Amino acid sequence: MTTSLKATFDKIIIIQSLKGYKTGNKLQDDLSTLTVFTDGVVSSELIDVDNKKEFLSLLFNIREDVLNEKYMPIIHVEAHGNADNNGLILASEESITWEEMKIPLAEINAVTHLNLVVCISACYGGSLASMLRTNDRAPCFFLVGPKKEMYPDDLLKDFTGFYEEILKTQSGSRAIKRLNKNLPGNDAKYFFTTAERFFELIWIQYLRVYCSKENLDKRANKILNKLKETPHKYLPSINDLKNLLVKIHSKKFDESKEIFFMMDLFQDNRDRFLVDYKKILKEANESSRGVPMKTT
Repeated sequence: MTTSLKATFDKIIIIQSLKGYKTGNKLQDDLSTLTVFTDGVVSSELIDVDNKKEFLSLLFNIREDVLNEKYMPIIHVEAHGNADNNGLILASEESITWEEMKIPLAEINAVTHLNLVVCISACYGGSLASMLRTNDRAPCFFLVGPKKEMYPDDLLKDFTGFYEEILKTQSGSRAIKRLNKNLPGNDAKYFFTTAERFFELIWIQYLRVYCSKENLDKRANKILNKLKETPHKYLPSINDLKNLLVKIHSKKFDESKEIFFMMDLFQDNRDRFLVDYKKILKEANESSRGVPMKTT
């Protein structure tokens, strides 16, 4: 699969948890034909799960299979999105949250050396980003899914075209364009999020909250009051303390980047993921909730 970044896969695993109309069966039928274009390199498999326990157990089994070098997967999920945007509704009518899925997905992503592609054929799949924290591992390399509520037949038709493009051309960028019917920006029906953008969004939100004017003032005043409890020849100003706090965030950013992109596990990822603290700080500053912050 080729975009500005590259991911490798040789199996598409459809995880289906639906009652009634099962679009995953139809997608598997289509993929059985489309994989012919890869001369047998890529295969596909449909796996039905009923409840949360089965879903999480399957993710564990996929991890073990990848660890044992049986295949490199794309994980495609056929389910219904939860109306509160926090996960999926399974065939058993149980809810499984992104919070519950992010660690098992990150464990699969780790054994792929951060190459996991996840496609969510369910509404509100993009909300996974809101569940990630600064000390999390990346749950996937790419995430693809619809931006809003869509009809099952439309999802099926669009994702079939998406996989046809990938399997025929090996071009991820062309597949995304086909999925969105070349509609640009906000008009596009599907989101396409990279691990880098996930990380940027986590940190933009973090900086907006912890480096807001209110929070910086509060934290700086707390430190200053603590310093005043014992004699000091020199007491820093509130502004000095606020700038110090921002520098501490820069160090935390570097530590977070090591964990999220698994650079502590795979040295090559330092050359793959070049996220920049100053760029993210600038985006955070442009928010109405933010406050101008310094990096030096």
